Amino acid sequence: NTTPDFTDYGLSVGGKIVIDGLPEGVNNQVTILVNSKAVATTDENGLFYVSGLSKGDKVSFYKENVTFYPSQQTVSEDIYDLRVDGHYEEQ
Repeated sequence: NTTPDFTDYGLSVGGKIVIDGLPEGVNNQVTILVNSKAVATTDENGLFYVSGLSKGDKVSFYKENVTFYPSQQTVSEDIYDLRVDGHYEEQ
């Protein structure tokens, strides 16, 4: 007897993005990209959730003037508590 493989339904990645040094009044929403294509944005609390992913998909994050750590997450399983730190630098 084998464990059913639910990956046909897609994997999910979710978590929270915290940006350090973001100036007052600047929108804190971050764009979530999968394989370099924008698929979602964070809510006002920095929370995000993306589903329907496949193993090997690359999830990355974009906001002008912000560097993210980690800058990218390769999907290998469901992740519900990914913590991403962003650092804002005025250009």
